[in-house]
Amino acid sequence: MKIKMLYLIGSLILFSGLLWMMLPHVAHVTVLNEEEDPTDHFYHIIQGVVLVPIGLGLMIYSNKKEKKKILDKNKKTKII
Repeated sequence: MKIKMLYLIGSLILFSGLLWMMLPHVAHVTVLNEEEDPTDHFYHIIQGVVLVPIGLGLMIYSNKKEKKKILDKNKKTKII
């Protein structure tokens, strides 16, 4: 169950990173309630690029753990 929760968290981080990176500049200004600055969009892209590998890393890690868990379970139940 913990592995599935880790996968869910990773997918949410990945989604939020992609969303934050791809939002139009007007949406960033609206969400953050700040004045418009041309460099802000670049910083938001960088913030999204940082979140994406974190989310992917969590998802890959949970997939590897799940695969190992399944293989171990199959080895234990295998009759020789």
